Amino acid sequence: RFESSGITKAVMPKAVAAQRVLISPSATSDELSGLSDSGFFFRTSPPDVLQSKALTDVIMRYGVQRIVIIARDDSYGIGLRDKVAALLQEAGVKADGLKVLKYEVREEYKVEQFTPLATETIDFSPDSVLVIGFEESGNMIKALSARGMKFRA
Repeated sequence: RFESSGITKAVMPKAVAAQRVLISPSATSDELSGLSDSGFFFRTSPPDVLQSKALTDVIMRYGVQRIVIIARDDSYGIGLRDKVAALLQEAGVKADGLKVLKYEVREEYKVEQFTPLATETIDFSPDSVLVIGFEESGNMIKALSARGMKFRA
C-alpha cells in the first residue's frame, strides 16, 4: 500500500528520536517540509509545491478552461490536488471551470468503484482531467473510457 508521505510523517519522529537518517524517494507532501526533522530527513523527489507548478504549466499550455482533478484521499493526493487547483485559478481558470474530486484509499480497487466519479467527471464536460494516484489510477482511466470519454495523446 503506497502512502509514502503519510508513512514518512508517522515514522519521522521515531527516526529523529533515534538520530537516524530517513530518506524517502517518493514522499512529496509539502507538510513534511514543515516538520521538525533535526536534519535527519531527506527526499529524492520534489515536493508538491514544485510538482504542482509543473502540472499547472502543462495543463495551461493546452488552453484548458474546464478541468476535473481526481485525487486519492490522503496527504499526497489532496495536497497535490489543492495546490494544482489553486495554481490553475491563479493562471486564469474560473472557479466554475474547476471541479475537484477525491476517492477513498483502499487495499484493493476495481474499475466499478470509479464509475460514479467517471460519471460526475463526464457530466462536467471537462477539457482535461488530472488523476492523482498510484497504480489504481488505471482503474479511473478505464472507468472514464467505459463511460465514453475520449483520450488523445
